[in-house]
Amino acid sequence: MKNIGSKILILGFVIAVAVAGVLVFYPTIVKPPVDVAMNNPHTANAEATIGDFVENVNDFAHNDSLFYAMVDKLEVYRLEKYLTEDELDKQTLSLVRSYVPIFIKWCNSKFGESTWNAKEDHPRMQKRIADVRALTIGPENARVTAVSDTHEDDLEYVETVIRDYNKATEVAKSSSFVSVDKAKKTIDEANRYYNTEPLDNCKDLRTKLSEVKVKIGKSHYAKVEAKVEEMARYRYMTEDSFNALKETAKSMIDEYDSNRYNYGRDAKTSDDLLIKFDEYSAAAEDYYSVKSIYIGHNYEWEYIDSPDSSYRALQSYYNKGRDGYNATMYFDISGYDEFTFYIRSYGESNYDYVKVCKVLKTNSIGSYPPASSYYSDSTYGKSTSGTSIYSYTPVTYTDLDRNQTYRIYVVYQKDNTNSYNDDRGYVLIPYAN
Repeated sequence: MKNIGSKILILGFVIAVAVAGVLVFYPTIVKPPVDVAMNNPHTANAEATIGDFVENVNDFAHNDSLFYAMVDKLEVYRLEKYLTEDELDKQTLSLVRSYVPIFIKWCNSKFGESTWNAKEDHPRMQKRIADVRALTIGPENARVTAVSDTHEDDLEYVETVIRDYNKATEVAKSSSFVSVDKAKKTIDEANRYYNTEPLDNCKDLRTKLSEVKVKIGKSHYAKVEAKVEEMARYRYMTEDSFNALKETAKSMIDEYDSNRYNYGRDAKTSDDLLIKFDEYSAAAEDYYSVKSIYIGHNYEWEYIDSPDSSYRALQSYYNKGRDGYNATMYFDISGYDEFTFYIRSYGESNYDYVKVCKVLKTNSIGSYPPASSYYSDSTYGKSTSGTSIYSYTPVTYTDLDRNQTYRIYVVYQKDNTNSYNDDRGYVLIPYAN
């Protein structure tokens, strides 16, 4: 009996210990911990993608691919709600902060090269900038750019370089002279872009910019030369037109000389232009100063000794002693703006006299004199026997155009009755001078 009681006591103790153990570990076994962290695999994937950017500018194709892959993932995460709005904003900011410095580094590496592939690289840069700026964060009704002020300054710098390059490229195409002011402005722009960083790294652009002043200078010279060459056509223009052209050409030569220093030290001088200018001026002066006198249709008149060696003398003979007949002759003059000749008659003072008229010579004009109304000067009432030049009546025309040819008719007119004295008309015509 004694052994049975001991065994009962021992069994009771073991049972008590077992129950106590169960009660102690019950909260852990039955109720799991409530604060165990849950990891979102999409967040980890986004962070891994962003972390895969590399600093080497030569691997920019890799970085470009990652950027657009991440942009697409963020859009999927947003649509499928795989990430919260806060987490999406966080990953968007992380993407911009990781990508923009690498992108700027690549842009600067391109700007630092001596040969620019602007046709491909610049549009690529502009698209990346637009796509980065399109990334936004914040509440749906108040979203803002994910680009920080610092990164925005970097992006604007890239845009400024591209704009300057495009402007410089247009300036580099300039080759024509329009005006002095326009030429100076264009050359100043070319010089400014020539020394602008980082454009000064682009050798091809710099070479073209340096040639702008040379090309404009050559164009300016060519315009002046063309104007001077117009003077060679002096035979086909009036003297007044030539003088106006001459004045313009000289003004253009002087203008070129005053601005030649803008076109570089090798710009042509105006020496050759001045030589041609002087040659054409002298030739035109000789041409316009040439005077000619042609005496024609004088079979009713005849030459006689002249009272003055500067003049040729003619007298009428056809109608001497023939009442009611006229003796007519003419002479043509050209190259004069003023012309003087002399007439005299020695017959019936108020009935037989010399009369003259001037007409512009045309293709249709013949040797026959015009109607009486055209005659403006005469020896009517001035019959004289004197034979010296002082006994002659001067006839002067001051309204002439030296580029035209005029025909002057001289007629000794007799009435129908009587003949007195030597019954002749006389004319003194100068030699051309």
